[in-house]
Amino acid sequence: MKVRLFSAKVILSVFFLFNIFGCDERCEEMVSPTFMLTMVNDSKEDVHLYTNGETIGPNNKLAPGEKRSKEIQRTKLQTGGTIKNSYESLDVIVVAGRNGVTITATNFTIVDQNTRKVYWDGSGFSYDK
Repeated sequence: MKVRLFSAKVILSVFFLFNIFGCDERCEEMVSPTFMLTMVNDSKEDVHLYTNGETIGPNNKLAPGEKRSKEIQRTKLQTGGTIKNSYESLDVIVVAGRNGVTITATNFTIVDQNTRKVYWDGSGFSYDK
């Protein structure tokens, strides 16, 4: 019981000190400038689902019902801004392919989201907004 109480006191003290002294420009660097894309194969056939900077390969082949996630780096704005909007919008392209051939692709722009799921149904894409 004493160990848990001590841990809670330490955590609260660190939190309190952080709030008193504020945050300098290094705090913004601690915010992850990445976007997590999850691609889901909702079709009845194997398909390659891949995105920016990737090509068809065994690491992006998904069986029906499988999904894979990819972390995509954002570009920092040159002018700064608040933590929420200090990164440029992100243009994402998702491609479906089979047997070395592109079936179709979709693209969308991410402004302030951190995640998105894209679903392949065998003939086209849909996604969570």
